[in-house]
Amino acid sequence: MVALFTAGEPITADALNLRTQKLVQRGQRVTSSSGSSASEVGIMRIDGAQLYAGYLYVATCPNAGLDVSTNGETPRLNLRYTVDGSTATTSSTQMTMAQADVPDAAVADHHGIWGTYVPSSDVVMSLLLSIVRAAGAGTVVATGGSGAPGPLDLMLWNMGPDTGDTATEL
Repeated sequence: MVALFTAGEPITADALNLRTQKLVQRGQRVTSSSGSSASEVGIMRIDGAQLYAGYLYVATCPNAGLDVSTNGETPRLNLRYTVDGSTATTSSTQMTMAQADVPDAAVADHHGIWGTYVPSSDVVMSLLLSIVRAAGAGTVVATGGSGAPGPLDLMLWNMGPDTGDTATEL
């Protein structure tokens, strides 16, 4: 287990808040994204997120509806970021991606995307959720609104001190 405080360090509300899981920033889109064919387009961005060295951060959009214009399209969601003070764009570093084949254009597919980041120094992050058509010939969009699946949520969570990679690969 990772210690939250070192011996003799004062435990204050601010210090405890910094070291425990919490939502850093979030965004919500209640409209569908622009359509994408072969060019990646941004859906939503979070800017100015303060991240601290040695902490595990999880970026997620848990509820993206993926809609296509033609049967068999393959939309791809990307999480892209910068930590150098610039604004994240569709050419920024990719944190992770998720894609799925949508067999029926009449029925949107619902997917989530999650990525992790552990900064080695304190940084300010810009985080971009984007979409592109990975395969097919039509247009793909991420749906958001009052109907299913509801608004698109982009969230950045501080999960607390990073334990490091403790898994055993099998």
